[in-house]
Amino acid sequence: MRIKRKVQCTFLLSLIVFITGCATTVETTMTKEWEQQRVFNEDWDKMLTQMMITDDGDAVTLISPGGVQSIDQTGKVITEQDRDSFFNVWVETNRGVERLTDKVTYIYLPGEHALLEFNYATFAESVSLIDLNKKSVEWVNNDLKWSLERYQTFARALSKGMSLGGQVATDAASSMLMPERFVGNLTKILPELNAFAFKTLDGLELVSLDDGTVLWSNDEFKGGLAKLLYDSESNSLVAVNSDDDAYSLEGLQFNKQIMRIDAASGKTMWSASYDGNIREKLDGFGIWADRTADIRLIDGKIMLNFLNVEVYDMETGDQLWQTSTGSDRILDIMAPEAQIMNLFAFPVIHENILYRVNHENVGLTGVDIVLQAFNLDTGELLWKTDKLSRNKPVSDMLVMDNNLIISMDRSDKILALDRISGEKVWEKSGFGKNGVQFHMVKQNGKILAAGTENVISLDPDTGGELYTINSSSDGIGAMTDFGVDGEKIYVTGESGFGVYNQTNGTLTSSVTLPTGGLMHFSDVNENVLISPKPAYSDAEYPIDGAYHLIDRSNGVLLGTLGTDSGRKNLRVSPDYSNIYVLKDEVVRMYSPN
Repeated sequence: MRIKRKVQCTFLLSLIVFITGCATTVETTMTKEWEQQRVFNEDWDKMLTQMMITDDGDAVTLISPGGVQSIDQTGKVITEQDRDSFFNVWVETNRGVERLTDKVTYIYLPGEHALLEFNYATFAESVSLIDLNKKSVEWVNNDLKWSLERYQTFARALSKGMSLGGQVATDAASSMLMPERFVGNLTKILPELNAFAFKTLDGLELVSLDDGTVLWSNDEFKGGLAKLLYDSESNSLVAVNSDDDAYSLEGLQFNKQIMRIDAASGKTMWSASYDGNIREKLDGFGIWADRTADIRLIDGKIMLNFLNVEVYDMETGDQLWQTSTGSDRILDIMAPEAQIMNLFAFPVIHENILYRVNHENVGLTGVDIVLQAFNLDTGELLWKTDKLSRNKPVSDMLVMDNNLIISMDRSDKILALDRISGEKVWEKSGFGKNGVQFHMVKQNGKILAAGTENVISLDPDTGGELYTINSSSDGIGAMTDFGVDGEKIYVTGESGFGVYNQTNGTLTSSVTLPTGGLMHFSDVNENVLISPKPAYSDAEYPIDGAYHLIDRSNGVLLGTLGTDSGRKNLRVSPDYSNIYVLKDEVVRMYSPN
C-alpha cells in the first residue's frame, strides 16, 4: 500500500498574491534553464493571472486580462496573442469585443494542451475548445446558454418599476433577481465519454469534446451540479444537484435532487429527492486541502455523507435508509463552514457495515463525539459508543482484522474498538499533545500512526508498541509529513528528510534541509518534491517557502528552489524535471541538478 500526495498538474486559477518577505532566506541551487519575458505585463495582468501546465509538463500557458502566452519546456513561445486577436481573429463569429476578464472562464482538458473557454459577454454566450499548440479554436458552440447576463436589463427595468431608487439599489436588486451563475458549479469533464456535462438553462447537457455538439439534453435536472458519478458497467450517470452559486444562501438549501441518467441517451432512469444538505468536508486532515462532497457508489448503492448519511438503491432510486438529521438544520445555520463536523473522518464501509462519526448534545460550547455502526443494507443501528470526547473530532478510521481503529485530533491517543460490538479493545497514547496528525497506514500486518513527534508501529490486536521513530532525535526535526511505500517509511521534518526501514524502524538515509513541508511522490520516477506546508486553507503552493527535490531511491538532494526565486506562481511537471516559476514580468524554468 502506498500513501502519496501528488502535485496536481492541471490548471488552477491563481490570484497573484504579493508577499512582503520571508522569515528565512533559502538560496536556490537548482539550475535555471531559461527565462522568458512576459508579454502581457500591465498592472491588471500582474494582479490576475491563470497559469496552466500540460499533463506531461512540456508547456505552460499564462492567461491574463491582456492576452495569452504559451511557452514550451525549451523556452520557445508557442502562443503569444493579445486577448482581442486570440479570441476574435481565430473565431469566425465575432462574439463581442467588450469581454471582461471575469466573464471568461477556462477549464483545462486533461491529456491535451487545450482549454474549454466559457464566455458570456453582454447578450452573448459561447463555449469554445482552444488548442494551444495549434493556435486554433477547434470548435465554437453559440447555442449553450447558462448565464443570466442577458436578463440583467430586464431585471434593472423591473427593479426600477418597483421604485427601487438609485443606481446602487437598482444594481443590487437586479443582481438579486438575476444573479451570476458560475461555471465551476455547472460542469463536469467525463474523459470516459470524451465529453463534458454542462448544466445550462435548458437542463443538464452532454457536450462532445470532439466537435462541441450536444449529444443529449435532460431538462428534468434542476439547480447546480454538486456531484456527477459515471458507472461504466451500466453506462449510466448518477447526478446529485444543489443550489447553484447564484441562488445559494448560507445554511439553507432548496434544490435536493438525485437522478440516474442513461449516459447514451440522456433519459432519466429515476429521480428522487434527498433530505439533508450538501456538505463539502475534509476527510479528517489537512486544513489547507480542498473540501469535497462525499458521495459514493458502493455495491449497487449510493451513499450521501452530509451531517446525516443517506443510502439509496442504485437500480430503483429508492431510499434504503438514512440516519437521523437531528440538529442538522440548526447546525447548518450556525457558521456551517467553521463547524467541527466538517473535519470528521469520512464513513468507513467494511463487510457491509458502515461506521460513521456522529455529533450529539449540540450547544454553544460544541458537540459530543460518538461513533455508530449501521448495517449497510437495512440501516439497522448495530451499536453506538458513549461520548468519546467534547469537540475533539475523530480524524481517521480504519478497519484491521476484528478492530475498528480511530485517531482523534487534539487527543494524545488512538482507540481500537471491536468492530462487531463497539466495545473498547485497547488504547494507545504517546503521539504528542496534538495527537495523530496524519492518516494511519496498514502495512504488513501492522499499523503505523504518526504525530508531529514520532511514528509508532502497533500490533493491531493488542495495541502493543513494536517500535518508535523519533524524527527529532534523528536530526529531522518535528514532523511535517509522513508516508509509506513498500518497505520504506518517509518522513519530512523542520530540519530534513529521512528514510526508515518499515520492518524495524531503523533510519537508512537522511538529508539535512533548511525547511520541511509536504511530500509529493512522482508517479513516473523515484523523485519526491517537498513543498512548504500551507498555513491557510485552499493553498496548493504557499508563496513564502523553499521547495526541495530528493531522489528517494538513494536519499540524494537534487536541488532546492529557494525563497530568493521571488516566485508569485509555480507549476511542476509530473516527474518534477520541469519547474516553472512566474515572477511579475518573467517566466523561468528550473531543473534539478
